[in-house]
Amino acid sequence: MCSFGKIVFAAGILFGGVVISQAKEEGTSDSPLTPEKRQEWHTLLAGSHYVAIAKAYADYMIEHGRDTYGKVHSPLFVTVLDRKTGKVLDNRGQAFYPHIVTKPYAPGLRRDQKMRPQDRTYAGANPLEDLALYGLLYRLSEHTGDKHYAADADASIAWFLAHAQSSATGLYAWGSHMYWDVLKDQPVYASTGSPIGGYGGHEYSYVWPYWDQNLGALKRFAYGLWNHQISDQGTCYWNKDLIQLSEIAPRLANLKTRVPNPRVLIAGDDRAKFGITVQALDEVRKAGITQVSVETRVRATGR
Repeated sequence: MCSFGKIVFAAGILFGGVVISQAKEEGTSDSPLTPEKRQEWHTLLAGSHYVAIAKAYADYMIEHGRDTYGKVHSPLFVTVLDRKTGKVLDNRGQAFYPHIVTKPYAPGLRRDQKMRPQDRTYAGANPLEDLALYGLLYRLSEHTGDKHYAADADASIAWFLAHAQSSATGLYAWGSHMYWDVLKDQPVYASTGSPIGGYGGHEYSYVWPYWDQNLGALKRFAYGLWNHQISDQGTCYWNKDLIQLSEIAPRLANLKTRVPNPRVLIAGDDRAKFGITVQALDEVRKAGITQVSVETRVRATGR
């Protein structure tokens, strides 16, 4: 028999909200759902009623997955929930699964790394990473005729666009390295839990399709990208992380200490001057790295 926890996890993977659980003994669940509701979930999953599963998942997120934490409650959807309790995770910077060892995702990089306590949206909202959830809510309104799904998505998006934009840069607390912390009621860097700074910074990792809800925010964001993340203004991207050109040399030196025979790919973009690409190539040669390629096709800026 599938437990309630497994059912929510499956729906979360399919439809956009990441719902995970910390280890607990069976029978000690503090789930917000009644036994009858949990049985309904089991029946839906067992019968492969996919539309019904999607609807049940959306209903659960609307009822239990909102920002009811901290001093300021909002219509935001949280990105990660404990599937046993239906609550946001709060581990105070400790690893959630210290017993899990993962394989490195690149040779010589973080070998036998355990699940990171940082660089993940464990205790907050990150709409840019949860586009599938918002898409599901809008699609359910179209499919069922029930407008409250779209209304809940609208409310969450409107609040985020109005409150999570930096007054200093115009950028948002979203992407891989930043999020809105629902416990602290503020934007934070995922690596430090601080609004001051941390690894990576703002990362526009997907195209945000809902700017029509706040055109003023879109204008400020566009200026923010131009002023802070356009690569022909003395900056470039190391993988997807925005850095200053002066950081290329020390990063290359660090790469050589970690990887026996490093390989480097240099790519320009549609906003970068070619001279920047040549400058990066010069730094690679100075570092003594011989395996280097220069991509000839033009990418969109920031990718």
